[in-house]
Amino acid sequence: MRLRLLALATMFGTLTTGCVIQSQRTVVVHENPRRPVERPDTTTPAPAPGTFEPVAVGVAFDGVLRADGTLGTYYFDPGTGTVEAKPAVMFAFAGERFFDGSDEDAICWAFGTFSPPPLVDGAFETVDGAPMHTAFEDTVTLEQHDCAGKVDPAVWGENAEALYGPFDGARVGIGFGALTADLEAGWTAEALAELGPSLLTEYVALTDAQGGFVGRDWTSAVLFQWDPVTGELPQDEAGDLLPVVVPAEGPLPEAYVRSFPWWYEDLADLDLEAL
Repeated sequence: MRLRLLALATMFGTLTTGCVIQSQRTVVVHENPRRPVERPDTTTPAPAPGTFEPVAVGVAFDGVLRADGTLGTYYFDPGTGTVEAKPAVMFAFAGERFFDGSDEDAICWAFGTFSPPPLVDGAFETVDGAPMHTAFEDTVTLEQHDCAGKVDPAVWGENAEALYGPFDGARVGIGFGALTADLEAGWTAEALAELGPSLLTEYVALTDAQGGFVGRDWTSAVLFQWDPVTGELPQDEAGDLLPVVVPAEGPLPEAYVRSFPWWYEDLADLDLEAL
């Protein structure tokens, strides 16, 4: 099921209403593209009003691209103290109520890191044959998630291990290339005017049932400034991150990557044992 980033409700200012996403149905996700990712707090279990049945998964990356081509850490303060954010591959597991707009909380996230450190300029191909500025691939070790209590423990386990388990240790490729026509069509004119020069396609590769490993344009990504001295993310007076222009060709500049799953692959269509 394909989710198109249709509109960023208030592209100027703090974007407090988040972004409107449409597939065959319309969904509102309360995220601000110009703020760092809100990583799950796993120190205390979050109360869940109910559970949802996960039906599809999206993949994203959140972290720093360094000048030497490696991945880096950034630091930010979400209001509760400074957080160290290691480069993370993120899996978003969503249910039907998320996609039809009836429950924006019918989604949970698992965060992982490449382990061992990823191979830079991974050799995987893209589905459209387009070149990438840079790419990484290796196995991903999941380190935290917020799925426990959100999905039925009788089906997915007390800690939701049957849901995220197949993705722990999966081979994953993440690559960045020019924004594809499909992804561009999903953003409003206002969004493109604000962030267009900083937008990228984030190609995602997972091993399929035939053993193939091809990057697909599942995710939109935005480049923002990163301070290599402090490790922090510079902000404007409104507290928003500062976009970085994507070069037409060649390596990407040193920057923080904020990305959003756009295509959510049905779990039933994945060979989870092949990952």
